Amino acid sequence: MTAIAQHPPLTLGLAGFAALGALSLLLVLAPSLVLSPAAREELPGPAPRFTAGDLGEPALSSYSSIAEHPLFNARREKDAAPAPVPGTAPALPALSEYRLAGVVLSSSTKLALVERVASKQIVTLKPGDMLDGRKVDDIVDGSIVLSAAGASETLAIPHVDGWSRTAIPAATATQVPK
Repeated sequence: MTAIAQHPPLTLGLAGFAALGALSLLLVLAPSLVLSPAAREELPGPAPRFTAGDLGEPALSSYSSIAEHPLFNARREKDAAPAPVPGTAPALPALSEYRLAGVVLSSSTKLALVERVASKQIVTLKPGDMLDGRKVDDIVDGSIVLSAAGASETLAIPHVDGWSRTAIPAATATQVPK
């Protein structure tokens, strides 16, 4: 006699769980076998066939009514363009809205990394590029020269007191034993 047969309550419990599992499986699968839709039914007609021309994009002219009657305008009328004020030039952002993050200089390359402080966006510039209405005239060690409306301005890398890129601070200097 096996060890499980010596314990009738355990044997009956395991047999009951097995029977309950088989019944659950039968109740789950039986409706899908008996009540499934007939796969033998015929479709009402042949399946439609499409060509590449049927699926192509519509012509741009078909969108003209949307441009003439904007969807998100309450009266569905075109928005009026603001009239430019004659004799006024657009105001340039203040130079304090920029920070010169770095300069790359080599024999053939001059690059400046300028950060727009408000958006934290860094722009890479070279001589001749435009920065929000200002022309980059020159890039030199530690600064760039910008010009607009006949005036010239210099944007320099911010200076930190007591720091030098060539001097090693005493706290970090270590002496190598001989």
